[in-house]
Amino acid sequence: MKHFNWLILLVALAFVGCNDDDTTSDQPVDDLGPLQAAVDNNLSWTWMGSDEMRSRNGTSTGYLVNLNSNSDKLVVYLQGGGACFNPLTCAGNRDAYTNNEGINGANVLNDGFFPLLNRANTSLFISDWNWIFVPYSTGDLHSGTNSDGDVPFNGPQDQRMEGSANMNKIVADLQQYTDSFSEIIVTGSSAGGYGVYLTFPKFAEAYPNASMTGLSDAGPIFTTDSAADNCLGESWESLFQFDYPSDYNTVVTGNYDYAYQGAYEYLSKKYPQHEFGLMSDYKDEVLRFFYGFDANNCDENTVQVSAEELDLATREIQNTLQNFDNWKVFFKDSDAHTFLGDRFSAESINGRVVIDWIEDLTQGNAVDLME
Repeated sequence: MKHFNWLILLVALAFVGCNDDDTTSDQPVDDLGPLQAAVDNNLSWTWMGSDEMRSRNGTSTGYLVNLNSNSDKLVVYLQGGGACFNPLTCAGNRDAYTNNEGINGANVLNDGFFPLLNRANTSLFISDWNWIFVPYSTGDLHSGTNSDGDVPFNGPQDQRMEGSANMNKIVADLQQYTDSFSEIIVTGSSAGGYGVYLTFPKFAEAYPNASMTGLSDAGPIFTTDSAADNCLGESWESLFQFDYPSDYNTVVTGNYDYAYQGAYEYLSKKYPQHEFGLMSDYKDEVLRFFYGFDANNCDENTVQVSAEELDLATREIQNTLQNFDNWKVFFKDSDAHTFLGDRFSAESINGRVVIDWIEDLTQGNAVDLME
């Protein structure tokens, strides 16, 4: 595998704080709500532990905030880390993110370990924005509502796959802090990239006057059978119990094998004034591994999808998204996974570097870039 620097970040954020403490830290609360602690720590990362947010194992969790009191713009980043739908995938997916880990995670971020959200990286157009970093410990692509999930094939039982409720808490905290952002980017990588699709509407409804961009990094939803059949989609739908917007089935009129495949259409039609982007690699080895579970009814035996199959399926996404004017793609001919770690300032297509393409996207000026 290439580009493991990004995986180092996931490990650093996930496993710091070995002496776990599941008690929730007390946050000062006044008219700014729970985010008062982050206000007092302006321009630095602050851990916001909450008894209203749950990890997959039922313990409390939270999120990380870095506010700039002089900015009315916001980036929301959803962490990746696999998904939990059989014993093997659950074993590789975090089931908790405790307060000690959150506090130490803030220190890691304050040390500049994640270049995309580093105040010292002043060349980035988002360097002076407000930032939210959402750790991933629900196993449900940040989008589930299942409070008592039993993973099949003798996987973990009684799982709290409630990523959607966690996101609702974050939105509520932000609304208590401010009722207005001029611009919002909702993005994430890998599992976090899949989380973008159903998280975006929450922020769009909470801040209807904001100019918004939804960007999925390495979270492609395949709309044909080239790389996957219905097994994975059905498994995710039934186990995670995705939290679809109430008008989802009305807005989505296309014919899909499972509801989640309609996300491109829903976002484009529901929010024609906003911009959406998908970044992916044609031969992504991580996606080839996960979509390989379709070969054995989604049990813990995976037969890796071939590079040719994934390439074809990704190119078919291009054809699908051409039907929606406010969707743009950045597709590399590579087997790497994710762009927002060590690749966002280095990878380019036709001379356009990833981060510059993202800025183009936010301004409505991006074009499809494909190798």
